[in-house]
Amino acid sequence: MIKRFAYFLWFCIALSLPAHSEQRTFSLAEAVATAMKNNPDVLRSEKEIEIAQARTLQLGAIPNPELVFSNEGIPFHSGGGGREMSLGFRQLVEFPGKRGLRKALGQAGEEISLATFESARLLLITRVKKAYWRAAYSETALAHLESTLENLREYQKMAAIRFQAGEVASTDVLRGRLEEVRVQNEIIEARQRLQEDKASLWLMMGAEPPGQYPGLEEMSFAPLTLALEELKKAASERPVLRALRHELDLRATAVELARKNRYPDLRLGLFYPSLYKSGWGFELELSIPLWGQSFEGQVLEGQALREQGAISLTSAARRIMIRVETSYARARAASDQVALIETSLLQDAADLLSAGIINYQYGRIDSLNLIDMYRMHRDARLEYLRALLNYHLVLAELEAAGEDLDI
Repeated sequence: MIKRFAYFLWFCIALSLPAHSEQRTFSLAEAVATAMKNNPDVLRSEKEIEIAQARTLQLGAIPNPELVFSNEGIPFHSGGGGREMSLGFRQLVEFPGKRGLRKALGQAGEEISLATFESARLLLITRVKKAYWRAAYSETALAHLESTLENLREYQKMAAIRFQAGEVASTDVLRGRLEEVRVQNEIIEARQRLQEDKASLWLMMGAEPPGQYPGLEEMSFAPLTLALEELKKAASERPVLRALRHELDLRATAVELARKNRYPDLRLGLFYPSLYKSGWGFELELSIPLWGQSFEGQVLEGQALREQGAISLTSAARRIMIRVETSYARARAASDQVALIETSLLQDAADLLSAGIINYQYGRIDSLNLIDMYRMHRDARLEYLRALLNYHLVLAELEAAGEDLDI
């Protein structure tokens, strides 16, 4: 009786305590930070911001003056006339507003580059989270299978004691061994999946795989509390939409600049002649926009590009809102699934197994029924972990829904 009670107490403790690991935990925040430092897409997008800033400096720069030297009247024969030399400066003076518009084009390009960088970061965070939670699921599932294996080994000890006492047949011990082999095979497969999932995570982070992968955070459940309207409001300021809005501004500025290009620029020059040292020379150049087809073409092209950008913006906004609604519905369903399994199935399976152990000790059920209870408890726990993984994956997608069709 004392042995039976001791085994029952051990089983209850084993069922209620999670598996602990002495490994250092590699957190999700560390994974995201590592990916931000190493991911080539994010690094390239960050450099695009610097390129855009440099381009703005170029577009807003005042044209440099020109130093001009002329030598006129060079004779073809030795008896030619006098020569005139002059030295001076020439400066291009643009029509008012052109340089400001070019600078505005560069600034819009900076905003586009910044929004593109933020979009790349958001997509990377989503992908890292999904890879992280897949690896965390595999790690927790492996720990659960190893715990199940330990429980089965304790069952075998209990069955062997009862067999030696003549209370059960040898098939009880054999069933335990067979189930142990099955679980061992599942553990081998789970270890392989865990290795592959962690390798995928480290590849996503762009980091060198360590000699031994660290442990990961355990998945936890927090019900979805945000309302759909809040998510839609946040989605309306997504980086991809901001980039399209700034691109629309850029094209509108380009149209305005094309209209300004109809007006000519001035080129002023001031010269000091060699023969008339008491005076200065003055030069004025002005282009005549006699033919307007080129300017009209620039304006028409800019207007068409602006309308095209407006269509793209409307389409992207609609796509994002639809994706947010779809992802939100999936997240609500996944949350309900996790809550249902957590509040009913898990506890029911644990209670059933605890009762089954007592009944088996007193000969009220056979080993076949008890093994089925072990399987149900194992499957219930794995089903809960799968539902929890699906919930975390959907939440990650919800954060960037519509930002990229591939996530």
